[in-house]
Amino acid sequence: MKKFTFRNGTTYAAQILNYCLTCSLMAITIPALSDTMINPSSSGTVKTIFPSSEGVLTIGRVQSQTDGAVTFGYPGAGVIFKTNSKQVFVHAQSSGDSSFLGIRIDKGKTHKIKLDTKLNKYLIFEQLDNTPHNIEIIHHSETWHGLVTLKAFVLYQGALLTQVVPKKRILVIGDSVTCGEGADIIRDQEDNKNTSWWNAFNSYGWRTAEALNAQVQLVCHGGRGLIRSWNGKTDEQNAPDYYQLTYGLPDAPKWNQAQYSADLIVVSIGTNDFSLGIGPLPTEQAYVPPYVAFTQTLLSDHPGAHIVLTDGAIVNDFDDPARPQRSVLRNYLNKTKTQVGSNRVHVFHAGHFPGDSKDAHPTGPQHQLMSEELVAFVRKNIAGW
Repeated sequence: MKKFTFRNGTTYAAQILNYCLTCSLMAITIPALSDTMINPSSSGTVKTIFPSSEGVLTIGRVQSQTDGAVTFGYPGAGVIFKTNSKQVFVHAQSSGDSSFLGIRIDKGKTHKIKLDTKLNKYLIFEQLDNTPHNIEIIHHSETWHGLVTLKAFVLYQGALLTQVVPKKRILVIGDSVTCGEGADIIRDQEDNKNTSWWNAFNSYGWRTAEALNAQVQLVCHGGRGLIRSWNGKTDEQNAPDYYQLTYGLPDAPKWNQAQYSADLIVVSIGTNDFSLGIGPLPTEQAYVPPYVAFTQTLLSDHPGAHIVLTDGAIVNDFDDPARPQRSVLRNYLNKTKTQVGSNRVHVFHAGHFPGDSKDAHPTGPQHQLMSEELVAFVRKNIAGW
């Protein structure tokens, strides 16, 4: 069994314990969710729970295995459950050596576990009594960092409890910004960028879903766009391609869109298509027809969803006034909306959030501001939110 060690030398389990003694006090500030119920399992002293078990909510795109395990690659994928157990362990591994799981107790501070490539048992939660807590175990890295497999959970002296989950569903499609690259507080403490800088909990998509009381599915791939990647390549998987997949690898199984019927879809792509380092900006003829086709696919796959097309946080007009990225991209988004001709399609002009001197990706606080402006747009322009 592994315990994550912090820089101050304390164990992960001890750190969780110190925090969780105050969880019950903090929980009173957590807004109530909606009224879709998930049934609990039976009680027992020591129980093994599988991620696909009744009573566990899987979040994001996961591939279920025959043994009850789940595998995933996109950030924000994982599980949420409620338990009154005194200890909770997770058995997990990654296909790569750069994958992190994020753990939150009652939506509190995020703690992370760096996974091994071999199956290991990690203590993720410990408390002295049987106070109920909501536990989130979420992937914070990207597919290309490694595929993660959650094999099982072990509950000691407690049980799964009934949890309440949101009815509405949001799908967010994008690039590294949507993946939460650079959104972790660790960015403020380290100069050497690594995969610990990713934080799906802090991403604008996750924050938007929480603000709108909805489930969320992040489908994103760093460096990719609509028709080309950050380096100008057009033969890699871009948004219309990886949208179809369970995780962002060429040989990934196809995702069944009916498995997650979205009520709201946010598409934030274009930053990499419009990268100034790869030559001229895309022409209208090259860009708008594929965007129209992609939007029509989303409308067909999710017949109850409204779709928000946005230019995102990074593109701007001042890096090279001769090639005004933001203005051109916004023009293409407006033309896409017009050509699709659906009142379920909206165009949102995002604010500019340029990161900081360490990295051009938005910081965690900037993601919060991005979420706030997106939430305001959705509530103003789409009924029922």
